[in-house]
Amino acid sequence: MISITAIKNSSDLNDRIYASFLKLVSPERKQRAARFLRREDACRCIIGEVLAKYCIALREHIPLNEIIFQADEFGKPRLASAKTLDFNISHSKSWVVCAVDNGSVGIDVEHLCKHDIDIAKRFFHPDEYAMLCVVPEEEKKAKFYEFWTLKESYIKAIGKGLSCPLSSFGVYWENGRIGIKTVGELPTMVFKQYDLGADYKCSACALHDDFPDEIEIMTPEELLETVFELSTQTA
Repeated sequence: MISITAIKNSSDLNDRIYASFLKLVSPERKQRAARFLRREDACRCIIGEVLAKYCIALREHIPLNEIIFQADEFGKPRLASAKTLDFNISHSKSWVVCAVDNGSVGIDVEHLCKHDIDIAKRFFHPDEYAMLCVVPEEEKKAKFYEFWTLKESYIKAIGKGLSCPLSSFGVYWENGRIGIKTVGELPTMVFKQYDLGADYKCSACALHDDFPDEIEIMTPEELLETVFELSTQTA
């Protein structure tokens, strides 16, 4: 089964918790966090890697300090010691989410802020844009972000980054299920959406439909406590 975990209130860490998380991440992640001008961005950056390590350690029964990430040719982080295991992280505002599976997996969470229908016209599949155009105005923002998170989760799952244009595939709804239209060598994958509150959209994508019914939700304090317990057990 795909493992999906989310950390709420992840953008506002006190100094003690931030310093504790900082000890658990790679030097590269520390440097990346230090470059952010806003503390909230640095918090999400740090939690993202800790959350990924927690999810992998729990699933694979390996110590956190043995989990090393490396980027592939498209820049997607991979677990250096397990080529078949895949994971993906996403964060927006208050949430950081992580999905882990034994095959390709992607996840995306977005806070519903301003949207521009012209973005859909320029970058989405023509069928998606046509669907958006007939959605009632008061529902357009939510539907736009449903499309956006579904498409981003797919892009992240196949791991080809910007080399795969958003317009090269289209998602749609049929009989309550989410489908995908692809061309060329793009794979057909399976989607599931999750509820993280009225102001957010979250979508996951994988090679199969063995998704959890609900996301495991933790606070930063709970994550830190659980990571400490894992470290103690494997020490």
